[in-house]
This record gives sequence, C-alpha cells and structure tokens, in this order.
Amino acid sequence: MNQATFRTLAALTVSFLLATAAQAASLYSKDGLTYDLKGDFQIQLRQDPGQDMQPDVEYDDLELKNKITYQLDENMSAFAGLDYGFKKAADKPDTGGNPHIEEAYVGLGYGDCSLSLGRTSNASDGFGVEMSIEEMIEDAFNKAGKEDGDDLVKFVGKFDNIKVVASHEFAGKSKDMSSKSYGKYSDILVKAKVAGLELGAAYQKYQAYKGLNTKGQPTFNEAVDIWGVSAAYDAKVVKLAADYSVAEDNQAIINVAASVPVGKQVKVAAGYVSQDFDDATKDDVVGWYANVARKLNKKVNIFAEVQDSDAKNVEIGYLAGMQVKF
Repeated sequence: MNQATFRTLAALTVSFLLATAAQAASLYSKDGLTYDLKGDFQIQLRQDPGQDMQPDVEYDDLELKNKITYQLDENMSAFAGLDYGFKKAADKPDTGGNPHIEEAYVGLGYGDCSLSLGRTSNASDGFGVEMSIEEMIEDAFNKAGKEDGDDLVKFVGKFDNIKVVASHEFAGKSKDMSSKSYGKYSDILVKAKVAGLELGAAYQKYQAYKGLNTKGQPTFNEAVDIWGVSAAYDAKVVKLAADYSVAEDNQAIINVAASVPVGKQVKVAAGYVSQDFDDATKDDVVGWYANVARKLNKKVNIFAEVQDSDAKNVEIGYLAGMQVKF
C-alpha cells in the first residue's frame, strides 16, 4: 500500500471518527459485529542520554488501532486487528519514512481464551516491571531475543487469577532473507495475582538468523535460552517492583522500580537498572531514571523524565511530552 493510499485511509478514518464521536471508540455494533477504533498519540521533546546529544521532537507513538469482532455464539467469537503506525512518516516525511503496519492478525476467542495468527506482540512482550517512560536498558528478551513477530501464532488464556500467554514465531519465507530481524523462537509468560502481589515468569528459546548456505537456504545460530522472573506489590500508597532476566552466556539485567501516587492525578516513579555482561570485554552498565506524570483526564497525560547511566561518554538525558488516547 503506497503513501497516498495510507493518507486517504487515515483521512477517511478520522472523518468517520469525528462523525460518530458520540460512540467513542466503538464505531459500530450491530448483529453480532463490533468495530472498534483506538488511537494512541504521544509526542515528546527529548534529549537522549549520550555524548553531545541534541534535543529534538520525538514521535514516540502515533497509532490507529482497528479491531473487528464477530460474536459467533454465546461463548465463541472471531476477531481481526489492523494497527497503523505513523511515527516514521512524521519523523522522516522527506526521507522515506512511510506509514507502516504495526499489527495485523486474525483469531478466535472462546470464553477467556484466544488463539491468533499474524503479526503481533509475542508472549515475552508482557514481561518486565520497569516504570520508565522511555526504556533505557531493555530486558534480556528484547536485548538478546525478540518481542514481536511477523509469522506468529499466539495463545492467551485467563484462569481466575492466572494469565498464560504462549507464542511461536515461524521462520517464514522472506523476500529479504538477509534481514537481521529474521529469526525464530518459542516463548511463554505466566502471571499470577494474589491480593496486591503480582508474580511473573517468562521463557524464550530464540534462534537468530545467520545467513544463507550454498544452496540459498536460510541458516540460524544456535538456540539461546532467555528467562526472567518478576514481582510487584501494590500497597496503594506505594508500588514496589523488581525483575531479573538472563540471556544464556550473554547478559543479565536487573530492574528495581517504585511509584507513589500524589493525589488522584499525579504519579511519581523512579528506578534502577543494571546490565551485567558475561563477556569481559564489555563494560557493565548501571543506570537510573525518575519521572512524573499528571492525568488531565483518563485519556490525556502530560509527563517528564530524566535518565542517566555510568556508560562511557553518556551525559544525562531528559524528556517532556504529552499523550492523548481514545
């Protein structure tokens, strides 16, 4: 789909939204069919941590999320999602930054369980407790493995206070087999809630794309085991959380975070991040962040954050911005 088509679609979608504003995000619901449109727009003035970095405007999220659900019977439903991202087009309009598809999937739901197929986030995407606005050091699943998939099958199940997510990324055929993002994996995430305590555990077996052999067939590196555990406790007056994730023979990452509500609209959070490498030639990194966010209403946020680490040639970074959702 070319850029002109994307622009036309976006214009029609926004026009339709304005014409049906009274229905909020649910634009159509009749005869078992529901069409939902959601938006997430976040723009920041940001200076990343680093040497001689300059502040600029970052389009962190510019998304329109379309979802269609058919209620097939009392318990079973069919659904499809198509999410468009516009941040690349906004950030680099004159250098090939085009609107792109963030998610595209179909699936079936039965009660509190669902099975989907397509392009979407995987199981380990739900791991982690970091409370930063901009993630400064990603967890081991994103650093050494992957958190999304183009050829993904995904199961989500909710059983009382336990949630289970499992996914598998196929090494599907690709026109550009040289892509570094081309790989295959299986992963699972389990979360359990008891009163104010939430416990989590995740595991992924990941094989990165290596290259083509002499027959032009794709080959992959040896599988890497990645795992992590997390815990968070919400005592109402303060929320405390920590996670620990490890990529086999690679690195270990620790996150410790806390947040405190100040009244009903304001939340203050801070965190500590540590990244330890098994490779002695790589320097371990320790960083921290602190932020404040204020809700103007349920869908509008303004926020600010500072970050710093002891990595070489890194100076303190900051950001301030606004998020509008519907």
